[in-house]
Amino acid sequence: MDTTSELSQLMNHFVRRMKIGMQQRVKEIAPEGFGPQGAMVLKIISDAQPLPINALVSELARDKSQVTRMVSELERHGLIVRSLDPNDARVRLLSLTEDGQKLTTSLTAAMADVIGDILAPLSTGEQTQLAALMRKI
Repeated sequence: MDTTSELSQLMNHFVRRMKIGMQQRVKEIAPEGFGPQGAMVLKIISDAQPLPINALVSELARDKSQVTRMVSELERHGLIVRSLDPNDARVRLLSLTEDGQKLTTSLTAAMADVIGDILAPLSTGEQTQLAALMRKI
C-alpha cells in the first residue's frame, strides 16, 4: 500500500473516532436532537459572527435548504439568532445567543477531550510533532 492510501485510511479512522466520541459527548451536554453537525455550525458561526447564511452554506458545502433547516433548528433551541444585514436587507446574519456561546464553549472543550483521548498513546513530543505537521496542511 502506498503512503497516500495508508494516510487516507488512517485519517478516515481518526475522523470516525472523533465523530463517535463527539456523538457521545454531545448527548451529554446539548439539547435533545442536537448532533455533531449542529456543533460544527455553532463553531463556524462563533469564529466569524455575525456570519451571512450564504457564507455558512459555502463553508459547509451543503445545499442552502439543508443549511436553512439546520439554522432553523438551532434557532428553535435558542442557540442562534438571525438578523438583517444593516448594509443589505437581502442578507441574513447569524450570531450566537448567550446559550449558544456557552454550548459552543462546552463543545470545544469536549472536542479537546475527545482528541486528547485519541492521542493519549502518543508522547508529548509526538503530539507536538503531529501538531507541527498538521499546521503544514
